[in-house]
Amino acid sequence: MKAKAKEKMKRAWRDLASQGKGMSSKAKRGKESKGKEREKEREMDKESKRERDKERDKERDKEREMDKESKRERERKKERENKVKDKGIVCFGCRGFGLAGGHLRRHPSQSTDGRVRRGPRRRRDGGPAGRPGSWPC
Repeated sequence: MKAKAKEKMKRAWRDLASQGKGMSSKAKRGKESKGKEREKEREMDKESKRERDKERDKERDKEREMDKESKRERERKKERENKVKDKGIVCFGCRGFGLAGGHLRRHPSQSTDGRVRRGPRRRRDGGPAGRPGSWPC
Protein backbone atom coordinates (compact mmCIF):
# COMPACT_ATOMS: atom_id res chain seq x y z
CA MET A 1 0.00 0.00 0.00
CA LYS A 2 2.83 2.33 0.90
CA ALA A 3 4.49 1.87 -2.53
CA LYS A 4 1.24 2.58 -4.33
CA ALA A 5 0.68 5.79 -2.40
CA LYS A 6 4.25 6.87 -3.08
CA GLU A 7 3.78 6.25 -6.81
CA LYS A 8 0.53 8.23 -6.75
CA MET A 9 2.26 11.21 -5.10
CA LYS A 10 5.07 11.10 -7.65
CA ARG A 11 2.55 11.12 -10.46
CA ALA A 12 0.69 14.07 -8.88
CA TRP A 13 3.90 16.08 -8.54
CA ARG A 14 4.85 15.25 -12.12
CA ASP A 15 1.47 16.50 -13.32
CA LEU A 16 1.84 19.73 -11.38
CA ALA A 17 5.37 20.22 -12.72
CA SER A 18 4.17 19.73 -16.27
CA GLN A 19 1.62 22.47 -15.69
CA GLY A 20 4.40 24.71 -14.39
CA LYS A 21 3.18 24.75 -10.80
CA GLY A 22 5.57 24.52 -7.90
CA MET A 23 8.27 26.26 -9.90
CA SER A 24 9.87 29.60 -9.20
CA SER A 25 8.84 32.44 -11.47
CA LYS A 26 12.35 32.50 -12.94
CA ALA A 27 12.15 28.82 -13.85
CA LYS A 28 8.69 29.37 -15.35
CA ARG A 29 10.04 32.14 -17.58
CA GLY A 30 12.90 29.91 -18.67
CA LYS A 31 10.47 27.17 -19.55
CA GLU A 32 8.30 29.60 -21.54
CA SER A 33 11.28 30.92 -23.49
CA LYS A 34 12.33 27.34 -24.21
CA GLY A 35 8.86 26.66 -25.52
CA LYS A 36 9.06 29.72 -27.76
CA GLU A 37 12.47 28.61 -29.04
CA ARG A 38 11.12 25.16 -29.80
CA GLU A 39 8.19 26.73 -31.64
CA LYS A 40 10.59 28.84 -33.73
CA GLU A 41 12.69 25.76 -34.50
CA ARG A 42 9.59 23.85 -35.57
CA GLU A 43 8.57 26.71 -37.86
CA MET A 44 12.06 26.84 -39.39
CA ASP A 45 12.00 23.07 -39.91
CA LYS A 46 8.62 23.32 -41.60
CA GLU A 47 9.86 26.05 -43.94
CA SER A 48 13.02 24.16 -44.85
CA LYS A 49 10.93 21.04 -45.44
CA ARG A 50 8.60 23.01 -47.72
CA GLU A 51 11.60 24.29 -49.68
CA ARG A 52 13.03 20.78 -49.98
CA ASP A 53 9.65 19.48 -51.13
CA LYS A 54 9.40 22.25 -53.74
CA GLU A 55 12.86 21.38 -55.07
CA ARG A 56 11.97 17.69 -55.14
CA ASP A 57 8.73 18.47 -56.98
CA LYS A 58 10.63 20.54 -59.55
CA GLU A 59 13.05 17.66 -60.12
CA ARG A 60 10.16 15.22 -60.47
CA ASP A 61 8.42 17.51 -62.95
CA LYS A 62 11.62 17.73 -65.00
CA GLU A 63 11.94 13.94 -64.98
CA ARG A 64 8.30 13.53 -65.99
CA GLU A 65 8.76 16.02 -68.82
CA MET A 66 11.88 14.17 -69.99
CA ASP A 67 9.98 10.87 -69.84
CA LYS A 68 7.11 12.38 -71.83
CA GLU A 69 9.55 13.74 -74.42
CA SER A 70 11.33 10.41 -74.78
CA LYS A 71 7.96 8.64 -75.03
CA ARG A 72 6.80 11.06 -77.75
CA GLU A 73 10.10 10.56 -79.55
CA ARG A 74 9.69 6.77 -79.40
CA GLU A 75 6.12 7.06 -80.70
CA ARG A 76 7.27 9.32 -83.56
CA LYS A 77 10.02 6.85 -84.40
CA LYS A 78 7.51 3.98 -84.41
CA GLU A 79 5.16 5.97 -86.63
CA ARG A 80 8.00 6.69 -89.06
CA GLU A 81 8.95 3.00 -89.14
CA ASN A 82 5.32 2.02 -89.64
CA LYS A 83 4.96 4.51 -92.48
CA VAL A 84 7.98 2.99 -94.19
CA LYS A 85 6.56 -0.49 -93.59
CA ASP A 86 3.12 0.53 -94.84
CA LYS A 87 4.51 1.85 -98.10
CA GLY A 88 6.80 -1.10 -98.75
CA ILE A 89 6.91 -2.25 -102.35
CA VAL A 90 3.42 -1.92 -103.67
CA CYS A 91 2.44 -4.66 -106.08
CA PHE A 92 -0.16 -3.26 -108.44
CA GLY A 93 -1.25 -6.69 -109.64
CA CYS A 94 -2.71 -7.96 -106.42
CA ARG A 95 -2.87 -4.70 -104.41
CA GLY A 96 -0.85 -6.28 -101.62
CA PHE A 97 -2.80 -9.49 -101.15
CA GLY A 98 -0.01 -11.76 -102.39
CA LEU A 99 -0.97 -14.79 -104.40
CA ALA A 100 -4.31 -14.98 -102.61
CA GLY A 101 -3.16 -17.33 -99.90
CA GLY A 102 -0.72 -19.20 -102.15
CA HIS A 103 -3.19 -21.30 -104.11
CA LEU A 104 -2.84 -19.24 -107.30
CA ARG A 105 0.12 -20.12 -109.48
CA ARG A 106 -0.11 -16.94 -111.49
CA HIS A 107 0.03 -13.45 -110.11
CA PRO A 108 -2.85 -11.20 -111.22
CA SER A 109 -0.42 -8.95 -113.12
CA GLN A 110 0.76 -11.84 -115.30
CA SER A 111 -0.44 -12.40 -118.79
CA THR A 112 -2.02 -15.76 -119.63
CA ASP A 113 1.15 -17.15 -121.18
CA GLY A 114 3.05 -16.94 -117.84
CA ARG A 115 5.00 -13.75 -118.38
CA VAL A 116 4.77 -10.65 -116.22
CA ARG A 117 3.80 -7.62 -118.26
CA ARG A 118 6.04 -5.21 -116.43
CA GLY A 119 9.50 -4.92 -114.85
CA PRO A 120 12.96 -6.11 -115.83
CA ARG A 121 14.62 -9.51 -115.23
CA ARG A 122 11.59 -11.59 -114.41
CA ARG A 123 11.72 -15.34 -114.08
CA ARG A 124 9.78 -17.76 -116.18
CA ASP A 125 7.10 -18.46 -113.55
CA GLY A 126 6.37 -14.74 -113.32
CA GLY A 127 8.18 -14.12 -110.03
CA PRO A 128 10.86 -11.49 -109.62
CA ALA A 129 14.51 -12.31 -110.25
CA GLY A 130 15.21 -12.63 -106.51
CA ARG A 131 14.26 -15.54 -104.26
CA PRO A 132 12.34 -18.31 -105.96
CA GLY A 133 8.62 -17.77 -105.79
CA SER A 134 8.83 -14.31 -104.22
CA TRP A 135 6.61 -11.46 -105.32
CA PRO A 136 6.98 -7.75 -104.71
CA CYS A 137 4.03 -7.96 -102.37
